[in-house]
Amino acid sequence: MKKTILLLLAAAAVLSIAGCKNSPQSESQDSVTVECHNGKMVGYRDGHLAIFKGIPFAVPPTGELRWKDPVEAPESDVEIICKKFGHVAIQAQDITGSEPAASSNDKDEDCLTLNIWTQDFNPNAKKAVMFYIHGGAYALGGTVDPMYDGQYLAASDSDIIVVTTNYRVSVLGFMPLDNVPGYTDEYKNAGILGLLDQQMALKWVKRNISKFGGDPDNVTIFGESAGGGSVACHLVMPSSKGLFKRAIIMSGEGCITSPRVAAVSQTDDGTALNQAKRLMDITRTTDLAGLKELTKEDLINALEADTSYGGTLGGAVLGSLVSFPVYDDGPDAVLPNPYEALKNGAGKDVDMMIGTNFHEMSYFGFLFKDLVITNPSYKDKYPHNKFSYWNAFCDYAVGKFGTDGQGVKDAFKKYIEECPSDMDTVFVYEPDRNIWRKTDLLSEMFFRQGSILTADLHSGSGNNTYMYYFGVPHYGYAVRPNNPWVGACHAADVPYAFNNYDHLYYDSSYSALRRAWSSAFIQFAKTGNPGWDKYDSKDRKTMVIEPDGTMKVVSNPRKERTDILQPVFLNYFNARKSVTTPNFGKN
Repeated sequence: MKKTILLLLAAAAVLSIAGCKNSPQSESQDSVTVECHNGKMVGYRDGHLAIFKGIPFAVPPTGELRWKDPVEAPESDVEIICKKFGHVAIQAQDITGSEPAASSNDKDEDCLTLNIWTQDFNPNAKKAVMFYIHGGAYALGGTVDPMYDGQYLAASDSDIIVVTTNYRVSVLGFMPLDNVPGYTDEYKNAGILGLLDQQMALKWVKRNISKFGGDPDNVTIFGESAGGGSVACHLVMPSSKGLFKRAIIMSGEGCITSPRVAAVSQTDDGTALNQAKRLMDITRTTDLAGLKELTKEDLINALEADTSYGGTLGGAVLGSLVSFPVYDDGPDAVLPNPYEALKNGAGKDVDMMIGTNFHEMSYFGFLFKDLVITNPSYKDKYPHNKFSYWNAFCDYAVGKFGTDGQGVKDAFKKYIEECPSDMDTVFVYEPDRNIWRKTDLLSEMFFRQGSILTADLHSGSGNNTYMYYFGVPHYGYAVRPNNPWVGACHAADVPYAFNNYDHLYYDSSYSALRRAWSSAFIQFAKTGNPGWDKYDSKDRKTMVIEPDGTMKVVSNPRKERTDILQPVFLNYFNARKSVTTPNFGKN
């Protein structure tokens, strides 16, 4: 108890109370200071931009606050230097090819910070606020990643403010503890703490952004991958209502969630509960009290011991690909079933823009191509070559999806037979020429069909809805040695949305598209209309960005895929048992 009191007093001392005053801004030649409810935030100028990095928005979730809901930063008049990014959330090392990975930076539980960029700083303006939530499979990532550098987007328009936020990920952000010995209701939201952190950051913005010249009543939340999934969750979370006006969901939506009944299953099938079980096994702890005594080094070491991309596909439980937000049923659910909530009118009056990329899953195929199968059950069937591991995973995943009956297996067979892939002739994989069709099928099931369902439901409730489909190749992967063209894979669109012409994933030959695409995001944030026709479930009008960068509105693009897969989509997602990852082996 004494230790707990000391920890809380220390946190209060750092972020101690003082309200905002009537003249909240003071400036020097190189610095700019804004008085917020929890302190005087000292940022810096870079040309026309005012930049604030590492603004704390909550009490550090350490000590007794580990695995508990975020606590609002208390009022304070302390001066806080906000000139560098805050700590990255506790996570394993990211080996997906991000350069440099956020996980290569300092990691700490004290990670709840946000960043602000604004052009021509004017505290009396009422600028549209663009609030970005990073991706990383709910297990990785952070705002320090140069792909999410807000300076380029903020410099594009003087009437917007760009905000990016960190949040807890992996075992500290998305690991339910329900059946861990010592569990109490204080930890009931352990499976969605990352979402609650994002929500707390939005509350900070609502309270303080006007001091930076932002309009607290015109906030657009946008995110990609797990960030897009997070946006979809906030769209239906009752406690997030009123914190934002518009939402952009990029390559991620509500299907990548876990019903609590599956998440707390005690079978050894890679479900979220077994993150806690595996963490206790690795760290030799037996209950919640033991888990709370672990140091940050213990946590990172446990993640590194269990999680790599080879390990994840080889049966690892901690971290990426199993850290999904946990939803509940019933009227008091903090996060309800996303599709059921949308069907019942959640997200009413929120303008929404949603979309995916042509070849989402090829990102993972080329990432995993060098892994080696060691499990005897798979080794003979898939003789080793560059893509045997990915082919085995595709077969496993497609087969796993197809076990739920009600026509799912037949639909998948029909899809593979009748729906060619753009990659079929670009890069022929002789051992199995269907590998790219299976890859595209997984893209449809994990990303596009859920986005179509989300758009159908949201527009069906009378809300302004816009759809896009992005096809420009992922330049960063395409130019690397031994990596042929991978198409518009996962995250290919992010640097275009951020107008980030300095990032390696951006191809300079698409400068006109970069300006047009980031302008569409800005226009949507400012007005609720990105500049093309609204979506409805009848015509499904979609802005298609072709591989050459041309943009055109198409009704129901790739209709043949949707006709086959949409009728069976919910037979798996959100009515599923948790997906296990096969024990193929490791690299």
